[in-house]
Amino acid sequence: MSLFTGHSSLLTLRPRVREEPPLLVITTGFLSMCLTLGCKRRRVELDTLRKEIRLKNRYMWFVSQEETLPFDTLSHLEYTYDSLPTSIGFSAAGLGRQDEIDIFTISVVNHDGREFKLCSYRGEGAVCTGWTGVLLGDDSILDVSGTQEGESRQLVNMIKAITGLPIGKPLLEDIPKKKCPYCDREVAEFAVKCIYCGKKLTP
Repeated sequence: MSLFTGHSSLLTLRPRVREEPPLLVITTGFLSMCLTLGCKRRRVELDTLRKEIRLKNRYMWFVSQEETLPFDTLSHLEYTYDSLPTSIGFSAAGLGRQDEIDIFTISVVNHDGREFKLCSYRGEGAVCTGWTGVLLGDDSILDVSGTQEGESRQLVNMIKAITGLPIGKPLLEDIPKKKCPYCDREVAEFAVKCIYCGKKLTP
């Protein structure tokens, strides 16, 4: 973005998402299939009855791989962001990005730490360069970005509601824990107050 920004769904590569009760089905989008000539395809089925995720991947038209992930074997959802610069120029901050591609990826992680990618959204991003970017870096006044951020956030919230998994690794897995003597739930070892029942604890 330079000074003003707009949004268009035409600038986003997205998976196809549809509900086929009791399934939520996520498949490789039509445009992505065209760009890769159909050599790579992914189908993800979230089954609310069997409480499992089925992953079906096809590579190089003929090689296929399938995996079934029961909900109770999964630890959490990973919702990550990455970007790739598409143009460089000058702004008030100096030489830097003037435009970029945004990538939002949704994955699930099992209790062993293994990550399984479900889908990703890619689209035109926006970088704020201000008047200096317009005057010095030949950046445009109006920048139009895709809708990948909002669409990916909506999908990750749907998956969270279906699976009951948290987004991101629970913090208490990384620190020493103790049990609250009042409600018997696990809290941080250094906690002075239980986050569940509110009782004071001895650190």
